[in-house]
Amino acid sequence: MSPQRMVRDQRSVVPDVPPERIVPLSNSVRRAFAILELLEDSDRRRNLSEISRKLDLPKSTTSVLLSTLESMGYVTRDASERRYLLTSKAFGFGLELSKQLDLSRRARPTLETIAHALRVTAHIAVLEGDQALFVNKVDGVAQPCCDIYPGRRTNLLCTAVGKILIAYMSEGQQRVFLARHRSIRHTSRTIVCPERLMEEITRIRKQGYSFDNQEEELLVRCVAVPIFSERRPVATLGITGTLSEIRPGNVEELAVFLKKMSSQIFTTSAQGDLRRAFV
Repeated sequence: MSPQRMVRDQRSVVPDVPPERIVPLSNSVRRAFAILELLEDSDRRRNLSEISRKLDLPKSTTSVLLSTLESMGYVTRDASERRYLLTSKAFGFGLELSKQLDLSRRARPTLETIAHALRVTAHIAVLEGDQALFVNKVDGVAQPCCDIYPGRRTNLLCTAVGKILIAYMSEGQQRVFLARHRSIRHTSRTIVCPERLMEEITRIRKQGYSFDNQEEELLVRCVAVPIFSERRPVATLGITGTLSEIRPGNVEELAVFLKKMSSQIFTTSAQGDLRRAFV
């Protein structure tokens, strides 16, 4: 669908849906994305008049939208020709999504193997801002003990996947993150003392795995390990289960198994396709 048509006809955004079921959409958001799509599809830079004409928008509206996108860093303007183009930040939307989809696709067979072998929920998460973002998961044969799904975000400080992401940040990044965020007590087992939390993060980096013993949710335990590509941490592989499935006595054994499985996600020929730094 062309950006022009999307701006002119709101219903074209949701084809084949009865008019009575169409949810009202934000014109400003639609128009802003139409501008981004137009600039992405163009083989040359566009000026204000061209963008306004192509999208059938008033010049004043187009100018406000472009100024907003420019202030947010998604478009930039050539000072001499006063023509607009996308920035790397705008392109980053597609690149990051592509990386996550690639990771999700590569990890799926591994997740299925883990879920079948251990009869628990296996999942992959990446760092997204100041949270962990689940990009794929496979449930075991038993009823899942918690609600994990692709697209869900979760806390870093009280989860196994989150602590792995923190543990493999640089020391400077860790200090900045911990200075900005306070651990919130979710259960009686949540670690809220900054000193204890830092000790935990250091231990996780040294042993190469993390263990969430009911810190986010009672009756639920998790184990997670880092996923490396070209010796760089790019994501985290974890499992979630009940108290009988994940026990203090079998955590190390589970961690060894997860480390072995995580190494299979990226083969030698595939490495380098995903190089997501923890920033």
